[in-house]
Amino acid sequence: MKYFILISMTLLILKRSYAQTDIYYTQNASLEVIGVYNGQEIKGQTTTVGINLNYETTEMKILFNLNSLVFNNDTINRMIENQNILITFDGKLSLDYINTKSHPPMDFTAEGWLDTQETKTKIRGAGEIHHINDSGSYVCMLALKLDLDLSEIYNNLPEGLFNEANLVITQAILQRN
Repeated sequence: MKYFILISMTLLILKRSYAQTDIYYTQNASLEVIGVYNGQEIKGQTTTVGINLNYETTEMKILFNLNSLVFNNDTINRMIENQNILITFDGKLSLDYINTKSHPPMDFTAEGWLDTQETKTKIRGAGEIHHINDSGSYVCMLALKLDLDLSEIYNNLPEGLFNEANLVITQAILQRN
């Protein structure tokens, strides 16, 4: 009887920890900001981004520091180099769950709150998930584009910075345990 209780408790603990593994954390995703400055397209990129993705609820949290972005424009890089501001996105994908089995490309929408520590703004976007065959622990690639209105996010936009921009995220999705 003692062994039965011990085995039952072990199975309960294992079952509980499996439920917790439905949230996956990525530290090596890619995030890109695309906008217009003085009539020229600018792109800023960082791979210093964390993404939490709950496979069951499709809730997503994205975190990155503003000054981790490296732009193709020196003026913008100088503007943000001392801006130690943590940017977070808390949102949800329109999917019922994250499918890690073989599937055709899946389109989805996303909606959530972008928090810059100064403002909190509702943003929306769209994306797709593509299944990858025979790639080890990675089973899908997720691409998401969120639309930004910089005038809603920042009170004092630098002169020459167009208020429309996009936040583009690319993330590998791991096989479920």
